[in-house]
Amino acid sequence: MNSGFTLIEVMVALVIFAVVSTALAKGAGLSIRQTSQLEAAAVASWLAENQLARLRTAPRTLGAGFPALGQSRQRVTAASREWEVETRIEASEHDGIRRAGVAVYADSDLQAGRPAAARIIGFIGRH
Repeated sequence: MNSGFTLIEVMVALVIFAVVSTALAKGAGLSIRQTSQLEAAAVASWLAENQLARLRTAPRTLGAGFPALGQSRQRVTAASREWEVETRIEASEHDGIRRAGVAVYADSDLQAGRPAAARIIGFIGRH
């Protein structure tokens, strides 16, 4: 009696191995992509919160430092990536309060016309 595998058995085993390997590789790729997206969202959120904190903590002596109305953009490098931080200062119903909107775009997202990776809105008081 011969011991060993027939060619058909080896071929079936290889097909099963190939199918399982392909599924595992696809799952690993998806996991890596999701992790990268989560990291980008976290960094963008931190950048937006930091910008709003800078606006809120700017020195305000005798009214100086109260942010002027308008929009500005700033390029920032964080987590080995380039980011565009857009700040929009708008009036509110109260003269002593400004509405600040901060949007953060990954450089590649901005060029592709995709939405901001993070957006926050806050309020800044004169005093």
